Amino acid sequence: MPSVVLVVGKGATVVLLAITCSVLGKILTTAASFPDRLERSAITSILGLAATAHVLNLFGLAGVLNRSVVLTFFGVTLTIGVVFLARRAAVVANRPATPSLTCASTIASIGTGRQAFLILGFVVVFFGPLLVLASYPPLAFDETLYHLPFARAFARTGGLPFLPELRVPVFPPLTELLFAGMLLIFDDVSTHLVSLLAVILTALLLVAWGKRESSWRTGALAGALYLGNPIVAQLSSTAYVEPTLTLFVTAALYSVSRYWADRSSAWLVRAAFLSATAAGTKYLGLFFVPAALVLLMFPPSERVRAHRLSTSALFCVVIAATLLPVYARIIYFTGNPLFPFLPSVFGSSLWDPAPSPYSSIASRVVEKITLPWNAVFEPAAAGRQAPVSPLVLLLLPLLLCAQARRSTARALLLTCAVFACAVPPDARYLMPILPIVCLALSSALERMFRWAVVRAHFRTRQSLFVWICCGILLLPGWLYANRAIVHRGTPPVGDAERDFFLSHQLPVYRAVEVLNKTFGTRFTVYAVHAENLVYWADGTLLGDWTGPASFARVLPLSSNPPRLFCKLRELGAGYLLVTKGHADFPLATADPWFSVHFRLIYEDEKSGLFALSSPDLRCQSADRKKSSCEAELNLIVRNDIYRRKTDGENEYYMPR
Repeated sequence: MPSVVLVVGKGATVVLLAITCSVLGKILTTAASFPDRLERSAITSILGLAATAHVLNLFGLAGVLNRSVVLTFFGVTLTIGVVFLARRAAVVANRPATPSLTCASTIASIGTGRQAFLILGFVVVFFGPLLVLASYPPLAFDETLYHLPFARAFARTGGLPFLPELRVPVFPPLTELLFAGMLLIFDDVSTHLVSLLAVILTALLLVAWGKRESSWRTGALAGALYLGNPIVAQLSSTAYVEPTLTLFVTAALYSVSRYWADRSSAWLVRAAFLSATAAGTKYLGLFFVPAALVLLMFPPSERVRAHRLSTSALFCVVIAATLLPVYARIIYFTGNPLFPFLPSVFGSSLWDPAPSPYSSIASRVVEKITLPWNAVFEPAAAGRQAPVSPLVLLLLPLLLCAQARRSTARALLLTCAVFACAVPPDARYLMPILPIVCLALSSALERMFRWAVVRAHFRTRQSLFVWICCGILLLPGWLYANRAIVHRGTPPVGDAERDFFLSHQLPVYRAVEVLNKTFGTRFTVYAVHAENLVYWADGTLLGDWTGPASFARVLPLSSNPPRLFCKLRELGAGYLLVTKGHADFPLATADPWFSVHFRLIYEDEKSGLFALSSPDLRCQSADRKKSSCEAELNLIVRNDIYRRKTDGENEYYMPR
């Protein structure tokens, strides 16, 4: 029962977040008109979510990102929304009633009620498992490696600091700021609801897009095909940036298509704002800024090509205004707008990315060609994520025969193809283009239905067949979510259940929890091959493949206890956490020097935790000369005389 209450509470949180974003979006689009109610709901909610991220970014830059300010912002937004809706309701109530010649209970109204019941049942049956999956504590590697540590640092400091202990100390922070807002108001589990809402809004936008381009059947099939991908179900329950990146990219491309049709400057501004928001979410989003500009300047239709200069000028102004607060911070800290990438252009740093694992162009081409197959049947070779739905791979040939005559579809699919060739062969990086592919495939399926079924005689059967197809398309994602729930058990409620759950899902978590319960936030530990536990350490956890505390600086010293001790003290670490089973860090535990200066305080089958001797027995800072540090160690080793000292919490060995 407590787990049910937890899941229901998270569902209410999603609804509240969606309402807040929708209200903010409606405030921003008060003067805009939308011919379709579904389109209005999707676009206003997406704009509201994007605007919220930018507002939180401004709060962080001003150093006032705290609970009271965020609550005030959401409260003011909801208050304005209530006033706006009250005025609108008053206008509708004052309109003269139009007499109707039909009875109240018609076949249409009955059908509408039945359709609403089916939609409600679909929401409960399909989104229920996704909501349960999002109610677990954070477990995914990257979310606890740097996404949530960034969000926690933003929430703790009230600003947007440079975090040198993380794998990447600074990058576009818009999604992490949304996570920080959820941390300030709710908890870390609620950060998953941002991703879940992004996935729902993406599917809703696909339904509206398909309905506008063709029919409701196209939209329903597109939304179902997108939601039916196991990788979508997985990412909807994590604090990753891919769901929001996918949402903003899809909305930007939709705005481009609407500009092609209406030639409205409002859609041009939305396309620029949303593509800039995607770029402020992740560096990969930068691709869609020039891509959207090219699509706007060179549309498939000839009738809008005369406005290229004004189009590009307005687009660039919106892009600059939107991205300046995001990338100015990155340039201020590093001098590199794409930090830590392109070190050959902007200069090298301690966080330079690892060199490409592909030794030749031929190997890269092979990886690109085999990526669709690997993303479905060999997930370990495509980023170790959940697989893409096999139905997407099965339906891919339809793109060649069904989209050849549509110039707009060709332009969007060509953009997606260029993006797929540009990014690393990881299924997660293909998420931004997945909705466009699903939309094109659903359009092809709908054309097949219209060809195979005579609408005049089999309208009901065709609709039923479409609903059955939607259920089949949804099945892989639904099965993945339920399988994950069965594997994990019920979501934990309370601190005790949460610790028990995490200790089984993340075995090294037990050692980190020993430090948390003993010292709170007053510790620094160097962890070997446990970099994904950064978020779960209340203090500071060092150790990663990049940065000043990189493994390359520490692992080679494992067989030399004095040098290892000196290096850890230079880094400020008072504890060493070793993950067992890694041959690249063989500790010299038989060395008497090691047993004196590295005291084992916790051990289990997965890890060992050592406390280093006195904080005074160290090289004083990282910039102290190596020779001085070695001389101090040599003097200590020669004397080899120690005494015990305790500070009330720990016991250390110190020289007499």
